[in-house]
Amino acid sequence: MSETNVARTAITVWRCWQYGVCKGGRKAGSCPPISMGSGAHRKRGALRLVKLREMLIRTNMEDLRELTHTRHYELFRQRRLQQMGFVDVDSNNQPVSFQQTFESKRSDHLACLQAKEEEVRQMFVQRVKQKENELKDNEKELHTKFDRLKREHLEEKAQLEEARRQLEEDCQELQRRRLQMANGSHTLTLGRGKKK
Repeated sequence: MSETNVARTAITVWRCWQYGVCKGGRKAGSCPPISMGSGAHRKRGALRLVKLREMLIRTNMEDLRELTHTRHYELFRQRRLQQMGFVDVDSNNQPVSFQQTFESKRSDHLACLQAKEEEVRQMFVQRVKQKENELKDNEKELHTKFDRLKREHLEEKAQLEEARRQLEEDCQELQRRRLQMANGSHTLTLGRGKKK
């Protein structure tokens, strides 16, 4: 049943229920009219409307499901495959198999991955070389600083050694003078007396 026929049938059924006229087969007859005066008729009419609504929904939902599956989903799938690069015919209008297209896409993807991997590897090597150069520069700087500190230490050690030697000489001179003073106080007194 086509969409147009389903819609016409639904409208016809609705009108029949609404106006109380049924067309059955070849004869047109009268259905029990829905009177608005009694509650029993209202309930029966409401029940008829509920059944009609459910029937229409069921029929239309089935048609909608089939339409969605046959047309819309296939159109979506075809467009999506075209976006991904899978087409039925090539530029020369020759049919292309899905396997060939898939293999070409796969090889392109693998080549792209290899190029990216090579790029990452080159970047890694470059960073390693840069880090090695930085470490060598730091090592040279540390050696220079160590040599400078070593020279300063040797100079300070030499100065301290010279100061210690000078202090020892001063201590010896002081001891010698002390001894001389102790022995020399008699000499100095005698010497003064002789000079007078």
